[in-house]
Amino acid sequence: MVSVMAGPAIHEACFAARLESLGELRRFLEQAAGSAGLNRTQALKLQLIAEELFVNTVRHGHGGGDAALVWVVLEVAGPSVRLDYIDQAPPFNSLTCAVAPLPAGTGESHRVGGLGVRLVRELTCSAEYAFLFGRNHTRLVLAG
Repeated sequence: MVSVMAGPAIHEACFAARLESLGELRRFLEQAAGSAGLNRTQALKLQLIAEELFVNTVRHGHGGGDAALVWVVLEVAGPSVRLDYIDQAPPFNSLTCAVAPLPAGTGESHRVGGLGVRLVRELTCSAEYAFLFGRNHTRLVLAG
């Protein structure tokens, strides 16, 4: 289920918290980034961050999928790109998680997980989290 409202600077959509919705999320982000005039670097950062948040919500917050909803709101004001990500998973602030160290090499000794938090932190210049009205609210401002 996708509903899109677009204004001069705000784009929003709602998705079912299932991996099958990932394609819808990608299409929404591509369309929003294009109509907002984001450059390729900004659009790719936005895509990486939103996909990381969404996949973690589905896999960890809902144990693989759920009928719960995820809202994505993109606001572009000049060079500033803000992403509001809201989900109905149990309370979880990924911004306070320990950041995994970068793998030393390409060997298979690196543990799985934790790099998504590093990715989100390094691609944003501002991050806030709140659990309000039974929903996780994450607000991120993309780094230039």
